[in-house]
Parts: sequence; structure tokens; C-alpha cells
Amino acid sequence: MVFSGIVEDQGEVVGVRPMVEGKPDDGITVDIRSKVACSDAYIGCSIAVEGVCLTATEINADVFTVGISPETLVKTNLKDLTKGSKVNVERALAADARNSGHVVQGHIDGTGVIEKMWRDGESIRVRIRAFPEVLPAYIVPKGFIAIDGVSLTVCEVNPKTCTFTIMLVPHTQSSITLPHKTVGDRVNLEVDCLAKYVAAARTGSPTCGMPLFVGTAFVSALVGGVVGGALTVAKKEVQISLAVVFVVKLAYGKASFFILRSLDSEKRHSGTAVRIGEPMASTGERLTGHTLVGIANADVVDVLRMN
Repeated sequence: MVFSGIVEDQGEVVGVRPMVEGKPDDGITVDIRSKVACSDAYIGCSIAVEGVCLTATEINADVFTVGISPETLVKTNLKDLTKGSKVNVERALAADARNSGHVVQGHIDGTGVIEKMWRDGESIRVRIRAFPEVLPAYIVPKGFIAIDGVSLTVCEVNPKTCTFTIMLVPHTQSSITLPHKTVGDRVNLEVDCLAKYVAAARTGSPTCGMPLFVGTAFVSALVGGVVGGALTVAKKEVQISLAVVFVVKLAYGKASFFILRSLDSEKRHSGTAVRIGEPMASTGERLTGHTLVGIANADVVDVLRMN
């Protein structure tokens, strides 16, 4: 389940109350009016509110209800919501839908603060102070970032001041909540998830990027269990970077994966090909795969798809 960062509606908060009477720190319940979101919503569906993936717990005509946990209140700006607040709303992206933004998970990394807003012709430039954990590691010029759930392009980055700048064209201004905010307001930030997975693959993070050195039998069991089907490989060790597996799944929404091996100057181009199903037909997919794997500091043995 992902979002695209293309806001579908500006919903209106019509009710805010504690989940537990008298204990607002234990989470809140929020009612939001949005005809677009409610048109095909169901209890349990995911809806992005100001970029935060939330679960609909009630649906009444054109109003849906969500519960917001204490952790989410700490990590996001949703604790600032009051009756009458406008919020960006986006339904989860359908599997066959065109993604005109980028892959947005609805998992907020933290909040930034608006430092400056100014006109540039018909557009608006916004400078935002981020937090050191994401800048400059994951926020780069011309890269993606989701601000309050809106897919935007980074214009400039200043690592010294931990700030970055984005620009809003007239159409975007009329469709989202950001232009109505002021200097000092907090905004939800979600960096490009592909950047996080690639960074994890480079550093060998044990949480999502630890390379696994495995034999033939375990490769078959692992990949077969994850994406289905059987796998036949030559009798040699290969390296599977789980982070890159996740990256490809997110990028293409298909059960795709890479078989990799670690760098070896003497055998850099002598990897044994792994065959199963049909190779990726798309040149774009193959190029993207090679680029991601190259960034992850590993050699491509083969690029394959399992349907």
C-alpha cells in the first residue's frame, strides 16, 4: 500500500476528541469531511491525512474518522489539528493507477519548520528547516520529498543551515494546504523511501539492508518463500541485498528482485548468471536496477522478474 503524493482533496476537520475521555496524551480521534475520500472508503482502509497514513475506523456519509496514536502525535504535526483545520487527503494508490508523483509511504520521518515563504513570479518558494538525520543524507537537489503528503521537487539544499527550498506552481498552490501556512508552522516530512533503502544497503544496516551470504538451497527457500516459485542457481555463493529487493518492489509494484554478489576486483565481471522466468523486458527497469545496485556497492549477476 502506497500513496503518490498527489493530493486528491482538501478535507476539513469537523471534530477532535481524546481517544480516552480525559486523557488527550493517549491519542486522539479526528473526524474529517471529504467527499472524495468517502466515495469508496471502507472501514479499515488507509487514507493519507497531511501525509500521514491513517486507518479509517468509521465512515458516515462524507465524513470519515481516524484514530491517531501518541507516537504519531509526537512525530507529526497532527496534534495541532483543531475543528475547522484544512488537511491534505489522498486515498491509497490503486495497483493499476498511474503514479504522477513518487512512492510515498505515509510514514513521517519527522517535522520541519517553515523559515521563509516568498513570491517568485506566479510561484511561491518555501524554505524549510529540517532535522540533521535527513539532511543532507536523504534530501538532495532535484530529488523527491513529501511535505504534508505532497510530492515535491527539492530546489536547493543548504547543509550548513539544515534547510532546503521547494517551489509551488499556481496549480499546486490551489490544491494543497501549505500556501495557507505561515513562518514558524510545522510541516510533516517524508524523505524518498528509495533513498533510505539504498543508504541502508550501502551501510549494511541490520534492519533492512544487511547483505545475506547464502548457499543454493537457502536462496531457493528464501526467494521462493518471499515471492513464490522455484529458483535454480549455479553451485556458488551469491549475495542477496534485501534492501534492493524492497526498492524494486516499491518502484514497480511487482515481485521483482536482484541476485547480487559482493565486489571482487578479479572476478568483477565473471558472475554466474541466475535464470528463472524471463529477464526484465524493460530497458528502463534494467537501467534503474543497475543504477540502484551500483549505488549499493555490489555487482549485478543478473536482473530477473518473477510474476
